[in-house]
This record gives sequence, structure tokens and C-alpha cells, in this order.
Amino acid sequence: MLSCNSAQLANDRDLMIETALVLGGSSEIAQAILLELKPQGLKRAVLAVRSPQEIEPLLDSLLPGLDLAVCTWDATDASGSAQMVADAGEILGRIDLVVCAVGMLGHHAGR
Repeated sequence: MLSCNSAQLANDRDLMIETALVLGGSSEIAQAILLELKPQGLKRAVLAVRSPQEIEPLLDSLLPGLDLAVCTWDATDASGSAQMVADAGEILGRIDLVVCAVGMLGHHAGR
């Protein structure tokens, strides 16, 4: 899907994805999406994660060349979502893209 729009995005500066809010930002899927978006113009992202202290030390090595920030967010607690979006908006200035890379596994996962 990303490659389908890359030519159009390259021709329209207003549609360039330069910033992203990534829900579930510590997942491998989220990081793979950001790696795909980087050559298409992504510059900055906020990773919304349950445990920022676990990912913050890895930021420089996870996605080199991207300006990354982390904010606390738990997908199972809706009460914190509005504050997380406000924090991300303050950090990024504008949010061009929201990526939802959150998955919840059932109680039989891993068996």
C-alpha cells in the first residue's frame, strides 16, 4: 500500500508524511512501517507505548535518522488517550499519520 501512493506523495508537498503518531510504537510491525516511510519523507514520530522506560534507551538504534519521542499510552485504558494525542500533537506540531500497531492476544496465545 505504501508504494502505491509514493509517486503521488512525491509530487504533492502538502501530502508528504513528515510526522507520525504510532500507537503500539514498540512493536516490530510499527518499526517496519516507519522504516518504509522514512525514505518517503518521514522525519519525526511519537511512539505511544505502555512502558516508555523500556524503549527510550533504544531510540537511537531502533530507527536511525528519525527524530523520535515517546509518550505513555496503554491501549486497555481509554482514559489516557486524549492526553496522549495532545502530548503527541504538542511534540510534533501536526500529525500527518496515525499508525495503529496494537494487537491484543487472547488468553490462549502462546499455548
